[in-house]
Amino acid sequence: MRNYYEILEVSENASQEVIELAYKALVKKYHPDTQPQEKVAWAEAEFKQIQEAYFILSDPSLRAQYNLKLGIGSDVLKQYDNLYKENQKLKEEVNTLKTDNSKNSKWFFKKRKSKSMYNTSVLKELPSLNDMFKSIKTALTNEKNKPKEERSKDLLAFILTIVIVGLIVFMFIKIPALNKILFPEF
Repeated sequence: MRNYYEILEVSENASQEVIELAYKALVKKYHPDTQPQEKVAWAEAEFKQIQEAYFILSDPSLRAQYNLKLGIGSDVLKQYDNLYKENQKLKEEVNTLKTDNSKNSKWFFKKRKSKSMYNTSVLKELPSLNDMFKSIKTALTNEKNKPKEERSKDLLAFILTIVIVGLIVFMFIKIPALNKILFPEF
């Protein structure tokens, strides 16, 4: 019986990226829907083996166990153990960022500078809906505390902006030639 590396047609020290690329190529090649009617049963069996091999080899801990079963050297085991530990560190870092961001209600308006922010592999966390509502409430309260003259100027600027945008939209709707001149591709 072939081992999982032979099924995916990769070497025993192949990286995760190579395994994933091989898996995608073999799935396209052996998918039952792409085979002639007389080869569908054979393709289904191959397809199942490919999926099983990928499931084991794509998970670092399952791959390490499989390698031990095959008797592959301990250096490979160390490599995947290190990858697994690195993955765990990244998960902990993301969880730390999540808890830090949920505690900081002003996070939405301030850029936080932490060491992990410069790591491109860690996703940035968006503020919670509750934090956004708090910030809107604070902005409305600040607006309410402004002097009346300043609020009327802001209101006038807002109304003028709406009128200007409305006129621009109206011009593009009523004058299609203008739209074709400014945006010929659309």
